[in-house]
Amino acid sequence: MKLKNYMFTLLVCFVGWSISAQQPIENTNDKFLEEVFSSRMVATNEAKLAVKIGSTPAIRAYGAEMIKDQNTLYAEIKKIASGRNILFPKSVNYISAQGRESLTGKKGTDFDLSYKQNTKADLEKDITLFKQASNSNDISVSEFANKFLPMLESHLAQVKSL
Repeated sequence: MKLKNYMFTLLVCFVGWSISAQQPIENTNDKFLEEVFSSRMVATNEAKLAVKIGSTPAIRAYGAEMIKDQNTLYAEIKKIASGRNILFPKSVNYISAQGRESLTGKKGTDFDLSYKQNTKADLEKDITLFKQASNSNDISVSEFANKFLPMLESHLAQVKSL
């Protein structure tokens, strides 16, 4: 009797493990889209600050270009996300700024330097994500990544030269 109970327990544990092991893996393509949207939202918010309080015409112009290009990216990402179960944040307030240098209260060259550092770090991280996504088996995601990767690389080169 004890052997039967032991075997039954083992069988239940094995079946439970087997079922949980077959649960769908979180969709990495959707996760990529969510992460990129959030990251680029932060970049847009900071670019708006650059336009408003950047100390040089070059920083302000770069910020304006970032805003324009991010709006194009948002439109495209929303097209891809339609029909998928993806929830994008409505504002930057919902995005953790952990590990980022705060731009709050900064002015002049202090602002410019922090803005450039944040932007460079964000772009480097996003470029890595886009390169990975460019090989996705989801055609819409790989096309999106390949389409916008050159834009991000251009932005990175620009911010390094500021």
